[in-house]
Amino acid sequence: MKFSFKKYHKKNDVILAPMENVSDVAYREMCLNYGAGLTPTMMISVSAIARRNKPALNKIRFSEKEKVKYVQLFGQNTKHFTNAAKYCVEECGVDAIDLNMGCPYTSIMGQGAGSALLKRPLKIKEIVEAIRKVVDVPISCKLRLGITSKQINILQTSKFCEEAGAELITLHTRTQEQMYSGDAQENWKYIKEIKEKLNVPVCGNGDIWTVNDYLRMKKETKCDYVMIGRGAIGNLSLIHI
Repeated sequence: MKFSFKKYHKKNDVILAPMENVSDVAYREMCLNYGAGLTPTMMISVSAIARRNKPALNKIRFSEKEKVKYVQLFGQNTKHFTNAAKYCVEECGVDAIDLNMGCPYTSIMGQGAGSALLKRPLKIKEIVEAIRKVVDVPISCKLRLGITSKQINILQTSKFCEEAGAELITLHTRTQEQMYSGDAQENWKYIKEIKEKLNVPVCGNGDIWTVNDYLRMKKETKCDYVMIGRGAIGNLSLIHI
């Protein structure tokens, strides 16, 4: 049966955040043992996959316990995105693809990838549309609010993703400029806003440190999924909600 974001959240609505140098197979399996629903890989460069770079290909590995093989890709070259998506699905049996359009680090931004794409909403739409044409698995998009507090464009970018064929939108409620500073909980209102505007499931992300944070996000935003990242490091019991 084809995997569906719309149905799966009714079984388990906790998604482990893809974290560089953290979300390897062993860590994801531990999180599954503690009850995580979906466990995407750490982000993988589409350009590296296009070159069939062995270290990149080695990241596309899954535990036998991962019933949903969920990979996160990043880049900015549309052809590389479609090449990588086809490779993941056709050669690796991937069930769902996440597109990283929110990584705030300068090394990723410098490539025109991650949060840099938030400056180019039409490019985001182009990438999602292109991938949608070549693979028949659900696509999700991980976004931030915008580049700065004066450039918040999440309503536009999330709507473009939906129109292009994305089936889940994940929102980390910080801007690129904030990196991981400030209080993401102050901006959870944007999760509620896009949930009310979109017709696809929405995943909330940002400063989930306790079970009470999880419960409050669900109550205040009505989001379908909650993504937990740094809060689960060293505290896997948080995943067991």
